[in-house]
Amino acid sequence: MSILTTRNPAIISIAVFLDAFIGGPLTGASMNPARSFGPALAMGYWDNQWLYWAAPLSGGLAAVACCQLFMPQLKSPSPE
Repeated sequence: MSILTTRNPAIISIAVFLDAFIGGPLTGASMNPARSFGPALAMGYWDNQWLYWAAPLSGGLAAVACCQLFMPQLKSPSPE
């Protein structure tokens, strides 16, 4: 097994901890866009709401691009 599969729970836990620890005091550290949408809808406060949707989507796309670029063995095989 590679380190990427055996250490996933620890890596994810560290990422969530850092988000809450660093981002919490600054922005509330909402990691779920739906949890940010509800309060914005109820309060009518839409400033920077687009970031809660654009940042996770662009981060996910960047992660896929990096994975395809740096780990080509993980690509699905093409049909012959």
